[in-house]
Amino acid sequence: MDSPFVFDKSVTGRHFCGRSAELCELGKALRTGQNRLVAAPRGFGKTSLVLEALDRASREGLIYCRLDLYLAASREDFIRIYCRALLELIRSGREELPAADAADELKGLLPSLAPWIRAPAEAGGAVRIQPPKEYGAGSAERAELFGAAARSAAQRGRRAAVVFDEFQELANCGDPQLELDLRDELQRHHNVAYLFVSGRRNRMEVLVSRLGGGLFQCGHALELPPLEPPRLRAHLRRAFHAGGTDVAESALDEILELSGNRPVYCQMLCYMCWESARERRRIDREDVKRSLTTLLERRAPAFQFLWDGLSLRQRQLLRRLAGRNGARLLSAEFLQEAGMPASSVQRALGALRDRELIVRRGREYRFVDSFLERWIHNPGG
Repeated sequence: MDSPFVFDKSVTGRHFCGRSAELCELGKALRTGQNRLVAAPRGFGKTSLVLEALDRASREGLIYCRLDLYLAASREDFIRIYCRALLELIRSGREELPAADAADELKGLLPSLAPWIRAPAEAGGAVRIQPPKEYGAGSAERAELFGAAARSAAQRGRRAAVVFDEFQELANCGDPQLELDLRDELQRHHNVAYLFVSGRRNRMEVLVSRLGGGLFQCGHALELPPLEPPRLRAHLRRAFHAGGTDVAESALDEILELSGNRPVYCQMLCYMCWESARERRRIDREDVKRSLTTLLERRAPAFQFLWDGLSLRQRQLLRRLAGRNGARLLSAEFLQEAGMPASSVQRALGALRDRELIVRRGREYRFVDSFLERWIHNPGG
C-alpha cells in the first residue's frame, strides 16, 4: 500500500486540507479576473492552495498556466519560461490538442517569434521554442508576449489565469524595465487573473513597492496562517485510517505540536510514523517521538550543510531563537541579554529571512522549518 502522506510535491484533491476561506477568495478572483498576491513561508502549502483553486475553477471553464520563476536568473530565462507557459495555456482544457496545432496557435499569438517555434517532426514529440537572445529586448516584443494570454483567452471565449510562482525572483533578471513593462501590460487585462505567489515576504515587498500597487488592483495580499489544528487533526486522522493505521489522539497532539501545524512538516512526520508502524498498524505518542528522531537523523546532513554556510552572528541568533520560538529579537530586553548591537542583529535577521530560515510575525520571529529548530535546540538528539 502506498503511503497516504505526501510531503515532497504539491497536492490537490483528497490530499489537500482545509483553507476553505482562502479557496473562496481565490475562486472569486479567478472568476472575475482580479489579481492576487499569495504569500506564505515555505511549507505552508501556498502552491497547493493555488493549484487546488485552479483545478476547481477549471471545471467551470477556466484555462490557466503556471510559470515557476525559481530558476529565472536573466531576461532570457524569464522569456523562455513565459513562452513555455503560453503553450501550456493553449493546451489547457484541451490536452488532446495535437502539438502541431498548438505550435501554430502559439505562432499566431507571437508572430515576431514564429520562426523560432517548431512543431515536432513526429507524433508525440514536443514543441520546440528557442527565442533568440535579443528577443524581448524591445517594448513591442514585450507587449506582444505579455498580452498573449489575454488574446488567447479572448479567442477561445474563456477566462484565464496565469500564475507566477516564486514571483520575487523576477528581481534577479537584471532588467528593471522588464518589471515595469510587465506591470503596464498585465494591469490592462480584464479577462485574465494573475496570481503572484511568493514565500519570501521581504524580497516580495521590495518588488511590489518598486512596481507600484497597480499590478495588484482590487487584490490585497492573501497571507496564509498555519492551518487550524482541529481541521488538520481531522485530515491526518482520516489519512492514517485510509492507510490502514489507527492513531492515538495523544499521537496527533504530538505531531501537531512538533510540526507547528504546518502542512508539509505534518505530512513529513506522519509519513515517518506510518512507515514505522506498517506492521503494528497502530501509532502512539512514543512512536511519534521515535519517528522524529529518525527524521532528524536523515535530515541532519542537510541541516549541517546549511549551518556551515551561516555567519557566526546568524548562528547565535538561531540558537537563541530555538526553543523560544516567537521571540522579539530586536527588543531592548533581548539585545541587552544577548549583548549584541542592534545594527548587527538587524543585518543577520535580514539575511536569515532572505534564506527563508525565519519569518517575522509582527515583532516576533519564528523558524520556518520546525525540524530545523529541533535540530538546533538539541543537536545531540
